[in-house]
Amino acid sequence: MAGALTNKINAVLNMIDLGLYQQALDKLEHDILPKTNGCATIGTSDNNDWVKSCPQQAQLYSLIVEAIDLLMDLI
Repeated sequence: MAGALTNKINAVLNMIDLGLYQQALDKLEHDILPKTNGCATIGTSDNNDWVKSCPQQAQLYSLIVEAIDLLMDLI
């Protein structure tokens, strides 16, 4: 799933480059975050997580949450 996740993150970066902050925020909150939040919400990866290792997922999850917070500040 690394390729799919990379594609989705690249799509978000392209949206940001185009000034489409709300669309980027929506993609992060509703498409990417749910696929990387099992360890943060239930303590283990869940069935739809694309990153199964909790230490790796924790790093990615924190970056996504930070990006969401930054986008909210821009909107």
